[in-house]
Amino acid sequence: MKFETARLIIRPLGLEDLNDFHAYRSDPEVARFQGYEPMSESECAKYLTKNVQTEFGVAGKWKQFALELKSEQKVIGDLGVHFREKDPKTCELGVSLNRNYQRQGFAKETMSIVLEHLFSNLKIHRVAERLDSENEDSIKLLESIGFRKEAFFLENYFSDGQWRSELQYALLHREWSRNSKV
Repeated sequence: MKFETARLIIRPLGLEDLNDFHAYRSDPEVARFQGYEPMSESECAKYLTKNVQTEFGVAGKWKQFALELKSEQKVIGDLGVHFREKDPKTCELGVSLNRNYQRQGFAKETMSIVLEHLFSNLKIHRVAERLDSENEDSIKLLESIGFRKEAFFLENYFSDGQWRSELQYALLHREWSRNSKV
């Protein structure tokens, strides 16, 4: 899978991206609302090695894609796609962005083109997202794309020494089709 937008090239994330990847994956502020802790350079290298070996679309596996900023020829973030193991017509997405490139529309630009591909070309039925209930920027992003809130999980996971809550959002193929024609 490879896409190009006005500002980005979205392509498989590889070992050649180690320095840029480590720059934001080691940042505690970036990791704060993600499903990972800040990563060392060696942890990043192992992660990228595993990602290179993972094929896109394999049920139960995450595949990460680089968000390469054309103007700087630099990886500023990544998008993960996870096809559910028990139902590969449903999936989950996750975006991580370098703190210096947040709130500039890159996540929305990325998710919009990838959702179009998933729904129109791969005929995915449903995309669901779980996120920390305090992650206001991601909540606004999902709602702006057309996701709807489905659930609130009170203190369902432990992170940074405290119990935290999550929200679940989802978007169906028919909802995307209806919204993308407006």
